[in-house]
Amino acid sequence: MNFMPFVVILAVLAIVVLALLAYRYKLTSWEDDTIHIHDGEEQVLARQQLLAQKVAKVDKAGKILTAVVVIGGLVLAVIWVYVNQIADTGVKMG
Repeated sequence: MNFMPFVVILAVLAIVVLALLAYRYKLTSWEDDTIHIHDGEEQVLARQQLLAQKVAKVDKAGKILTAVVVIGGLVLAVIWVYVNQIADTGVKMG
């Protein structure tokens, strides 16, 4: 069985996760952590809310893709071990 297409797909997804990490870092690098509640600071508050929404979307996508990469890698590893170690040697299970 050829596992290379699955490995490539997982590698691409891992690169996308790293790209999301870099994008999140770029988004938050100039973040203003001060809470603006005074009059006349509505524009700053609106920008902070928009940034928080963007970061939340990136975080959600990053968590989902990270889970996909980890679970996919574990499944691929289990299948590889089964095919290359158990099925080839003729070990009877059970």
